[in-house]
Amino acid sequence: MKKYFLKRMVLSLLSLWAIFTFVSLLIRIIPGDPVVMMLGENAPQANIEKLRKELGLDKPFYIQYLNDLNGLLHGDLKKSWITGRDNLKTILDRYPATIELAIASMIFAILISFPLGILGGFKKNSIWEKGATSISVLGISFPHFALGPILILFFSILIPIFPVSGRGGISHIILPAITLGSGLSAYLTKMVKKSIQNELKKPYVLYAYAKGLTKFQVVKNHVLKNSLIPVVTLMGLQFGILLSGAIITETIFSWPGIGQLLIRSIQSRDYPLAQATILAISFTYIVVTAFVDFIYTLLDPRIKFYDR
Repeated sequence: MKKYFLKRMVLSLLSLWAIFTFVSLLIRIIPGDPVVMMLGENAPQANIEKLRKELGLDKPFYIQYLNDLNGLLHGDLKKSWITGRDNLKTILDRYPATIELAIASMIFAILISFPLGILGGFKKNSIWEKGATSISVLGISFPHFALGPILILFFSILIPIFPVSGRGGISHIILPAITLGSGLSAYLTKMVKKSIQNELKKPYVLYAYAKGLTKFQVVKNHVLKNSLIPVVTLMGLQFGILLSGAIITETIFSWPGIGQLLIRSIQSRDYPLAQATILAISFTYIVVTAFVDFIYTLLDPRIKFYDR
């Protein structure tokens, strides 16, 4: 187990380093001078050069990269060039909103996908399976950037039931959660249905019936439990994707999370804040996938850490 955890930690650190390197390079390729954007195009050249030197942008890229990497290794995520505020504090202020939206979206997806997927899995070739398949296709083919405005049009403007934007009570999160969770509910419905159907074909099911177990006992104690393993895998991976998918949804609904923060930092060429935000999202994804590994062992004791 210790060997597994050590290996996982090393791979996680290498992943974060690779992401940091890629982001550092990519964000500097984007057209636009951050200094000119901060001071304005009509600013005196002397002021532009002065600020560029203060920010360290007069140095070659590899020097800037090494300075940023050194700060990261010491736990320093730098300060925002625009606000002058510590990036870690800014992210921590915004993070609860993104986590709240991701959890609400996951709950919505589970409430839709599990009943449909289970009914579709056990009732093959029935109206339930056709309904589950139709919802999966619809959810997968309908992107967030299209669904969000449609929901706003119908349920915030034509029928003013929910707020258009912002974060407040439960009513504020319903439309963003539906927008973000719709794609996940489609994937989960399909996965739950297929997983159950595959388990029902396995020999142990017939053996359980031969031992005299009832259908309820077989489903409860064996089929559902075993079919959840690939579903948990998908849920864990998709939770990390929800965080990145929240970038679009938060922008549409003006939800004050780190997704919206990332868009603004890229638009203003705030390199330190953009790097810190992407690292925060990546770190969360890595932690979630590690947590999924622990869930594996609870669902199936045959899965051990040292087997990997």
